[in-house]
Amino acid sequence: MANITLKGIKLFPKKDSQPDFVIASGVLTPDDLNAFLIDQAEHQSEYNGSKQFRIQVLKGKDGGPYIVLDTYKATSATIPAAAPQDAPELPELNSELPF
Repeated sequence: MANITLKGIKLFPKKDSQPDFVIASGVLTPDDLNAFLIDQAEHQSEYNGSKQFRIQVLKGKDGGPYIVLDTYKATSATIPAAAPQDAPELPELNSELPF
């Protein structure tokens, strides 16, 4: 499976002058990102009624971070089938009870 590098978001390694809690810096180009997501519509999924694209942040050969689409799709062969549940035995109701 080939990685699909996300377009419209670029990440850069943390600079030495930035605080320790900064992992990376980046820029977002809305027009490029929107065009990319429209072009990659087959990788769109839905969760709780919201459309989404799954991503991964990877480390490049140069050590810098970059973002790719997570294109993995579970198939029925990879999703275990739920075992059928037997209905629990219910006790017989005693019709002589006052309630």
